[in-house]
Amino acid sequence: MDRIHIGKWNSSSKSFGRLNTLYNYGVSSINYSKNNPNLQADILGDWREEVIYFNASDNSLVLIATDLASDYKMPTLMDDRQYAEAVVWQNVAYNQPPHVSFDPIKKFTINRKMEKGWDSFFTTYPVAVPEGCTVYTVNGYANDGDSVRIKKVTSKVIPANTGVLVCSDKESLDFVPTIKAGSISGTNLLSGACVDSVLTSSVAENTGLYIFRVDGEYGAGFYRADGDVCTANAAFLRVKGSAEKPAKDYYIIGKSMNPTAIEGVSADDVSLSDADIYTLHGVKVNRIDRSGIYVVNGRKMYVRK
Repeated sequence: MDRIHIGKWNSSSKSFGRLNTLYNYGVSSINYSKNNPNLQADILGDWREEVIYFNASDNSLVLIATDLASDYKMPTLMDDRQYAEAVVWQNVAYNQPPHVSFDPIKKFTINRKMEKGWDSFFTTYPVAVPEGCTVYTVNGYANDGDSVRIKKVTSKVIPANTGVLVCSDKESLDFVPTIKAGSISGTNLLSGACVDSVLTSSVAENTGLYIFRVDGEYGAGFYRADGDVCTANAAFLRVKGSAEKPAKDYYIIGKSMNPTAIEGVSADDVSLSDADIYTLHGVKVNRIDRSGIYVVNGRKMYVRK
């Protein structure tokens, strides 16, 4: 802001481009050396600053504010003590723009611990996909079964207010705010919570709310919430059932969760009578009734019946 106009920094040209010429509204600065406004501050409380000038023709005050929506939700800057004191000194001391005491990028970077390589994620502002992280949406479920379908996201940005699943071999991931909006195409059935929230499914409406768990009873997936807490910045699944096909108690991800490459095939003579056998959903079975891929004694095997 300079000489009664507002500019925006262009990182490519490394210069300011004019956005708005404020003296077109008949306003004047309070001096002729620095062309200060009467006040620059987060007056309306949405974290984006406004400026106040006076109109010399009738001595009225004019508030200049943006009418554009934002993907970011932050506490009002007045909650920061240094900023609030800086707003005061504009009126009683040296008139200079106020500054917060923190780096917003660091303050709003979200760290998530990766339990067994997976987690759910949600936030109210766009974040960059961390390096070494794969992102998935949930684009369907089967009411006549117990599974969900996941779809890999190719965008390098997780959009604001978008629930996703994240996968990585790192112990933790940092999700850093970005000015890029990002987009995800197709259906996504995941929502999320920005603060710890109690979720309760509605039996009467055949609606289930499901929290993601890696170590659930039937393997990694979404398990019905009945008074359970969806932690801050976690995603949850909403399933609308019907009287004929009510929402299930859980929806697991199963074999689509962690695909692996098959580099070679060999035939083994393995006795199944006393083996530990699991389906790709992580469910232990006592016998194999049909052909398919199973985990037998810790190894994936195709069993033909």
